[in-house]
Amino acid sequence: MADISRSEAAQIAEHCTACGVPHLAAGFLGEGLPLDEVKARVSAVATVRQMSTLARQKEPSIPADLGTNMLAEGYGVSEIRTELFERIVAEEEKTSISSHVPADRGNAGISASRASKERALKAQGITPTGGAGA
Repeated sequence: MADISRSEAAQIAEHCTACGVPHLAAGFLGEGLPLDEVKARVSAVATVRQMSTLARQKEPSIPADLGTNMLAEGYGVSEIRTELFERIVAEEEKTSISSHVPADRGNAGISASRASKERALKAQGITPTGGAGA
């Protein structure tokens, strides 16, 4: 862990506060990151927030602060994107999807079959008789 001066620590805290992510400052200071690295990570916050918002539209169970917390832990934008994608896919895999058109509901069974046969015979001009199969 690199030692940082008090003035640089204050600049890091001010920068994080100005960018709307004051909660990230403690993690950055704990890691001993220099101001330039902090600025690079904070600039990724807007991208991560946008990705998180889009991911949560698809899968609301994803925590709203997942992306920014991962960023504070040192993960990069591509790693966060991968994690969000994997969570969306994991939730979608729980959903069963059938591409088959469901069968019509209604008459079914032997009586429907008989009625259908009788209609077909009548259409051909044949009068069905009341035999064993009719």
